[in-house]
Amino acid sequence: MFKPKPTTTVSQKQQKLLITRTKQILQDETFYKSMHTHEHAINTLKDMIEEGLDVRLIFPLTYDLFLVKPVSQHEYASVPTTVTPPTDARIAWINKVFGKVWLDRVIFANASSYAHLTCDTLITSHSIPNTTGTSLLFGSNEFPHWKEWRTHLHGVTFQKPISQVTVPFFRHGSPNSVDTDLIYLFPQKPDPKVAKDFLKDGEKLDQDRNIITIKDGIVNYCYIGIIDSVNNALLTTYSMHEQQFELPIMHRIKRVVAMKVNETLLHVLVKLRKIPSIRERVVQAIQSYDFHFRKTTVSELDITKLDLDADTIKTLTFRFCQTIALMNGIECFTKDVTIEQFPDIKSLLYRQVPKEPILHLEIVTKYQKMFIEMIQGVNVTSVGDLHLYTLQDQVTNWFHEQCNGLIVDYRYELLRYYPLDNKVKRGTTTWPEDEYSDQRSEETISVFEYEPSKGSTLPKCSIKLGNKYYIICSNKSFDTEAAKHAHNLLSDNNNQLMKQFVQSYSFSEYYYVFDQNLNLIANRNVLTNLL
Repeated sequence: MFKPKPTTTVSQKQQKLLITRTKQILQDETFYKSMHTHEHAINTLKDMIEEGLDVRLIFPLTYDLFLVKPVSQHEYASVPTTVTPPTDARIAWINKVFGKVWLDRVIFANASSYAHLTCDTLITSHSIPNTTGTSLLFGSNEFPHWKEWRTHLHGVTFQKPISQVTVPFFRHGSPNSVDTDLIYLFPQKPDPKVAKDFLKDGEKLDQDRNIITIKDGIVNYCYIGIIDSVNNALLTTYSMHEQQFELPIMHRIKRVVAMKVNETLLHVLVKLRKIPSIRERVVQAIQSYDFHFRKTTVSELDITKLDLDADTIKTLTFRFCQTIALMNGIECFTKDVTIEQFPDIKSLLYRQVPKEPILHLEIVTKYQKMFIEMIQGVNVTSVGDLHLYTLQDQVTNWFHEQCNGLIVDYRYELLRYYPLDNKVKRGTTTWPEDEYSDQRSEETISVFEYEPSKGSTLPKCSIKLGNKYYIICSNKSFDTEAAKHAHNLLSDNNNQLMKQFVQSYSFSEYYYVFDQNLNLIANRNVLTNLL
């Protein structure tokens, strides 16, 4: 390997020009747009995913370079420098070459943190000391090229493609249901294409499939639906069916009612979107990502004038009534339990056709109005994909109780932050209550970790560390005076204050609630939603 011979004949001016030009090249977004991939590399990485490997792409946040400049025929100058390439340009390149689904597999890290990487096998272009697992140097005799990667990784035990293995599954839902509802337990979150194909295979077998992963006895991922709902529904209805596999779920999750309200609004609109007379307005509401627009659209639907089949009537009725019950603190996961709460919907849930169809439509309308009435009095403010819920009126149900700075990401239908509940006790529910606290009525500060989608607008009170942002807001709204005060406490030129603050907390495990001077008030477990 060529080693430059050090020399001091390069002037400081020449060094500066060399460094400046190199940085210009590596920091130019067009450099990454034209960057090519190694032969067979892309297909190899995708094959690894299909084989069941959890593949991650590691990119350094900075490059430590030694620039070589000829001085004479036999002498070269070695000029050290550090370059920070544009992260957005590299993400755009990954999206272009691999596809959007691979963005979740990217890790940006400083060279000093490589030693903390945990992996079975690390394939790298240069030697990295002190990493866990086996390091393979690309281009060496151990791993000369991508084409025959299975041979080079002879020490790795591969899983078969998910279509060729026995995956634990569980029957769930009503015991008298005519549908075959199955939830499959995957060892890790699947690639979106693998998940989509797996569900399509189920359709060929008349199966309604879903996919979950479990951590510490709790569902921590589901392909379809809301995590807390899927967890509790499976735990509740598992024993109602003959099962081949033991259920590893050990705990219930406190329900986030706003997530269920959002899901019901969206699913009602999706179910009715093909009706010509209302299609334009309904599609606008679906695409708006706007709580108030969706709520208004659903409230203004005259269901008695729609030509609905028995299946649609059943779906709308079950959605409305299930959510109404949840707002009253009752979980309904089967038709019979729901009918106990709402006796007049029995014939609708069992798809029975009445002599006068208007009778069923009037019952649906009754619960449509009840649902809309119960979600009134809540204000939702948004910045980009983030929507923050606050209560305007008095608390009358559990949706109101939880609207005290709760934040939902509408694009991905994910809960991003759950602070303290409003200061009201509503008695017993099917999930544990929070401890009562007088501080619930005060303005509190929220700080949470967030990776926005490309082009998404962020609150003004946010601080970027690496490829992640930390959002600072209050339980009243984004960018309040209290939030700005907290933001100023964490802001400095090189983000050292924010780095120290982040190192003190585990944002992936807890939602933290602070006072306006960033003293910790409480923390809520991300998995269980419990304080």
